[in-house]
Amino acid sequence: MALALSDSGLAFLKKWERFRAKPYNDGYGNMTIGYGHVILPGEKFTQLTEAEGAALLAKDAAWAASVVTQLVRVPLSQSQFDALVSLVFNWGSGNFTNSSHLTLLNAGDYAGTAQRIREHPITSGGQRSQGLVNRRAAEADLFARDGLYSLAEMEDFARRASEEASTTATAPAPAPAPVSESTSQTNILPFLVVGGLLLVALAWD
Repeated sequence: MALALSDSGLAFLKKWERFRAKPYNDGYGNMTIGYGHVILPGEKFTQLTEAEGAALLAKDAAWAASVVTQLVRVPLSQSQFDALVSLVFNWGSGNFTNSSHLTLLNAGDYAGTAQRIREHPITSGGQRSQGLVNRRAAEADLFARDGLYSLAEMEDFARRASEEASTTATAPAPAPAPVSESTSQTNILPFLVVGGLLLVALAWD
């Protein structure tokens, strides 16, 4: 049976998209409203309630979930599915379709996929975005774990990501380092496939 976005996955998505009652430019020239809903031709919105925004989010999330279901050819856990739905929702289906993320995943490289999610995309309008760095790190962590995030865990992860970013910004560095070495302190330990299920252990440095 095909997976669907879980309640925890929807809460994860709402946390990162944040609610906007009035239309705004998303930084790419797209007028957007509610929880990251891109206003389509023929749609006219001047203001939304949170309930209306949540209804739009449910439809948009269902679209992102259908993209993941159609393109991914390997088994996924619920957490992996939720993480990919968040990525596609934010990044778009075209980008995901032609991405190294999908190539790695369909080759069965789950650990490599998690690392690639952590690394890209983290720019907005050509500029490195700390908000996207934090979101990609959270999505990668969710993808690499077995189980679902609670709201408390999501808030704690966002806090730690913010503290880490602040520390990284003030620490002296002998030479520029790749983004992937400075965005998170989560190490993915060797994984084990048992009965077709991917088991992944995480450890904080």
